[in-house]
Amino acid sequence: MKKRLLAMLLVLMLVVSLLPVGALADGQIYEGNETFSYHITNSSLQAMVDAYNTGATSDVESVSITFDAPYLSGKSTFQFRNGYTIDFSNTSDAVQPNDIRHLTITLKRGADLTVPGDALDWTWVSSLPRRYDLSLDAGEGLCTVTFYVQNGNSFDDSAWKVYQTINV
Repeated sequence: MKKRLLAMLLVLMLVVSLLPVGALADGQIYEGNETFSYHITNSSLQAMVDAYNTGATSDVESVSITFDAPYLSGKSTFQFRNGYTIDFSNTSDAVQPNDIRHLTITLKRGADLTVPGDALDWTWVSSLPRRYDLSLDAGEGLCTVTFYVQNGNSFDDSAWKVYQTINV
């Protein structure tokens, strides 16, 4: 009887330990109440500008992100900070990558470029503190690969920088 009870307990522990893997299988990560970031690298931003206009990232004045549903105080559009990063406290699931309606890239000459949410791809960067990297969808059969480099002799997560992003 003790062996059966122990076996049932082990099976229950195995099932419970597999639950987060099942939640990640559909491509969504639920952070709860912790802060996480969306980030666009210079190379990803350049690819977006090239795809929807001709210009350079130096022509970009600002980038904003719009979600399908309101997040804070009925607001669904938010401005990225310098360095193309924006932080959210995920108290609801309204700001998940699959909920992005579009990005708006405003150029210095006044033109707006709209990148639809379904044209975006996102990568969960587990080595950095709770961050999604946004890029253009590479297309069927292609993947976006981002290489990181850690300069100096610091071993904390903040020392990692994007080295290069390529489609393969």
